[in-house]
Amino acid sequence: MTINLLDTSVYGVLPDKYERDHEVVREIIEYAKKNRDLFVTTFIISKELNSDRVNERIKKLVLPEYYSSVSTSGVIELLYNDEFDFAKKLAWNYIQKLEKREASRVMDDALNYAWASIAEIDIFVTRNRRGVLAKSYHPVLRRSNKKMGLNFVRIIPPSEFYETLP
Repeated sequence: MTINLLDTSVYGVLPDKYERDHEVVREIIEYAKKNRDLFVTTFIISKELNSDRVNERIKKLVLPEYYSSVSTSGVIELLYNDEFDFAKKLAWNYIQKLEKREASRVMDDALNYAWASIAEIDIFVTRNRRGVLAKSYHPVLRRSNKKMGLNFVRIIPPSEFYETLP
């Protein structure tokens, strides 16, 4: 059984039917709704999607899709609540090699990836390809996880993830 985490950026394409990944994301969300036990989330993703910076119209469209596509018992921070300090340490470990200005902008991404690593998620699906989630940065994540006794969590875009669905 493959366990997956859909990043905030995946849900973010839902309001714009002209967005490049819109149709693929719709299909992924429909699959997730039928297979909720295969999809987990973090409080970070929930917080980002429900942020005051997000337009109310967009929230009304995105939040029901989000809540219906993740496991009801799959909030990683709840499942691994004794790992908060370790997750923060791991996230800081990831961003050490980034420039200070960039590091502050990617902390949520680093924490999401840290939680995915702690929970031994199989696939982290994201459209965000900057900072710690950039393909060129994967060797740093791989080394950091290995040093901490964790496996590398595969990071892929929605189009690649869609191709793996049955």
